[in-house]
Amino acid sequence: TALSNHDLNGVQVRMAESMLNRDASLPVVVDALKLAPGNVRAVQMVVQLKAIGGTIPADALEESIQHWSSEVTKNPSAPEARVLLSQLLMAAGRNEDAAAALEPVIAERPLQKLSRAQLLLKSDKRDQSVTELESILALTKAKLNEKPDDATSAAVHVEALLSLERFAEAREMLAKFTPTKELTDVPEDNALALLYGRACIAEFDKMTGFSPGSSPESPFTFTLGDDVQVPLNLLKCAIECSSSTMQGIDRLARLSLSEGPVVEPADAMIRQLRMDNQAGIQALNLLGMHALLMKRYDKAINWLELANSQARSRNPQILNNLATAIVRGRPGDAAKALQLANQTLELIPDHPDAL
Repeated sequence: TALSNHDLNGVQVRMAESMLNRDASLPVVVDALKLAPGNVRAVQMVVQLKAIGGTIPADALEESIQHWSSEVTKNPSAPEARVLLSQLLMAAGRNEDAAAALEPVIAERPLQKLSRAQLLLKSDKRDQSVTELESILALTKAKLNEKPDDATSAAVHVEALLSLERFAEAREMLAKFTPTKELTDVPEDNALALLYGRACIAEFDKMTGFSPGSSPESPFTFTLGDDVQVPLNLLKCAIECSSSTMQGIDRLARLSLSEGPVVEPADAMIRQLRMDNQAGIQALNLLGMHALLMKRYDKAINWLELANSQARSRNPQILNNLATAIVRGRPGDAAKALQLANQTLELIPDHPDAL
């Protein structure tokens, strides 16, 4: 377990740096589960990676599913084991089994009724799911009428709205929990702020047809309406939420590297982001990484040089990315690439990927 947790620490660091590390992180998490099938943290990370578009072979989770099935058999009344088993079954694409695993704990944990309804929706049992979600909405609405500042009921209400893809209603509900609405629509409560970011990202994806699982190595063809500012505003709100900043920047990078009338306003938004030092560095680095994957080396070098300047040559990931872009895009400037690689090694002497 100690070894698997060490590997998971590395995944956590890489995912904090960029969502582009998703596909490289998945095998590490799956291997951690094989080393320790009962590792709760690894189960949670599998669920998170699956939620952002990761592809997990169903049989890769079988050992952990068997472990938690055994735990449920030993202690059928243990809700934690049932919830973890349900999450694994969902990640393996077995949504009906995941819903069934939750059934015995719903009476004790009404919040799990929401999870079951969401799983039924993924199992193509839409009518049953919608009925349960509408029931949850009625219940939480009644509680909010009695106590308008009930953040827990608001969170469940919004989760149900998101499941029904009623994104505008979800954001409207969450905006009620914003103390300084003239400055931002992001709620003060951390759990509600996370939901607000999710709502913005989900609405953007639905509006533009973006697939989180799409390959970052090729341009994505977004479906955009006449007013490109509408999806950009959703990304702006998502970036304001710390929990969805990287997802928002990732999509903004993809827009900037696409074609059509959205490119100019997307670039304008990136220039605005640069005024926020940390978000600007993240945005420029992610843009450079996307451009690298798409073999658009001139753009990659431009953005990564800006990022490196803003980071004052103290960010090893940016230094190494810039060195890679120069080697691939300007082979005649190998001396500059070597200098950057050496700077990376000065900051992280054991960096395995430095040129």
